[in-house]
Amino acid sequence: MPRTSKTLQKEQIDAIQLSLDQLSPDNGWKQYRCELVTPMFGGGVKAGVVDEQMPVRASAIRGQLRFWWRIACGPFSSDKEMFQREREIWGGIGDKEAVASKVEIRVVAKAIEDNQLQRSSRVAQNAIKYAFGPATINGEANWLAAGYDFTICMRYDASVAKDVETALRWFACFGGIGARTRRGFGALQVSALIAVSQEEVHDVGGRLAFQVSALIAVSQEEVHDVGGRLAFQVSALIAVSQEEVHDVGGRLAFQATEKGASYSAWDSALEALHKFRQGAGTGRRAGGQRPGRSFWPEPDQLRRFTNKNLMGRHMPEHPAGNVFPRAAFGLPITFNFRNPEEPRKMELLPQGGAERMASPLILRPYWDGSKWWSCALLLPGWEKALSQKLTFKNAGFEPKSWPADLTARQKLTTTIRPMNKNGEPRALDPLSAFMHYFAEAN
Repeated sequence: MPRTSKTLQKEQIDAIQLSLDQLSPDNGWKQYRCELVTPMFGGGVKAGVVDEQMPVRASAIRGQLRFWWRIACGPFSSDKEMFQREREIWGGIGDKEAVASKVEIRVVAKAIEDNQLQRSSRVAQNAIKYAFGPATINGEANWLAAGYDFTICMRYDASVAKDVETALRWFACFGGIGARTRRGFGALQVSALIAVSQEEVHDVGGRLAFQVSALIAVSQEEVHDVGGRLAFQVSALIAVSQEEVHDVGGRLAFQATEKGASYSAWDSALEALHKFRQGAGTGRRAGGQRPGRSFWPEPDQLRRFTNKNLMGRHMPEHPAGNVFPRAAFGLPITFNFRNPEEPRKMELLPQGGAERMASPLILRPYWDGSKWWSCALLLPGWEKALSQKLTFKNAGFEPKSWPADLTARQKLTTTIRPMNKNGEPRALDPLSAFMHYFAEAN
C-alpha cells in the first residue's frame, strides 16, 4: 500500500521528535526553536538556491555564530589573540595542529513542502525587491517563505558558555540564514533569548538605530544586570531620552513609528534605505513616469568621465564632483543608464581585485521580546567602508571614495541633498547620515 502525504508527514514528525529526544537537556544539550520571520534566499550548496531537503545546515549556523562572536566578544589586543581565542572555542587549524571545537551544533529540521517556496517575482513591496537587487537568476528565484521553523541544538563546555550564549544572542537579533542577510533576508525569531541592548552594541564600536513607538519606561528596579552590562529583558525595553541618544561615534537613535509584524518592520527598514539612496523627492528629483535626476553625485561624475550626457540635455551639474559616497553601503554597484546617449553600463568595485565589499549596514526586523521594530545596525569598523579605494570593472577611470579630511567632508555634505535636513547636515559621512535619516522615518 503506497504511503500517503499524511503518512510521510507523520514519519517526518516522528523522526524529528526522536532527534530532539536524543539531543535533550538530559544529555547536556540546549534547544532553541527558530522561526523564519523573513524569506530565506539561497543557503544551499548551489548559490542562490534553497536546498529543499536540507534548508538549514549546522555548518551555516556555526559560521554565523563565529562571525557574531568576533563582533560581540571583543575587543582583542591583536588579530593573533582573536584567532587564538576563536580556535579555542570554535575549533580550527592552529600553528601546530588542529584544535577541536568546544561547541557541538546540530540542526533538527524537516524537508520543505512545495507551498513553502515563494517566487521572488510575486513580492509586491518595492523596497524588498530593491533589497533583493540583482541576486535573482533571470529575474526569478525561489525563497523559503517566512514561517518555516526548525530547532538548533547546542552543547558546549561551561568554560565557554558566556561567549557562546553572547554570540547566539547577537545572531538571533541581527543575523540570519541564507544569502543577503545584511538586508534582512533569512531573519529569525529565536526562543528564550535576551535581546542585545543598545549599550552592548555601543560597547563593541557599533551603532544601532530603531524605529520605535509606544515605549514604556522601565524602572531601575526592573532592569537586570546581565554579565556586568545593562541589557533589557525579553519582556521590556528601556526607553532612552533624546539627551541619552549617542552621537555619531557609535551610539543609538530612536524615532516614533508603529510596526505590527516582522514583515512590515522589515519592509519599513528597507524602504528607508531605498528612499535615501534613490527615492523620488529624497534620493532623486520627482520625475513622473521617468525617474528624475539623482541628488547623489555619482551619475553626473560618470557623465564627466565618459563625456556622454544625452547630447547636451543632461549636462553634469552636481557640484560634488568626483566622489562616490554610496560605495560605503556595499559593493559592487551597477550604474545602468537607460539611454544609449548616456554612459554605458558600469560596475563599481573595491580596488585590489575583490569582486565585492560586504555592506557594514544591517537592516532587518528586531524582536525585543514583545514587539517588532525596524532596525538598522552599523557593524563595528564601519568607518573603513568610507575610505575603501574604488575602481571600475573594465574602465580606466579613477573614482574617489569619501574623504577623510573634515573640511572636505563638510563641503561635500552641503552639496548632497539626502545627507541634509532643512539645510543642515544630518552627519558628515553617508552612513551616519543614513542612520539619522532612518531614525526620522515613519
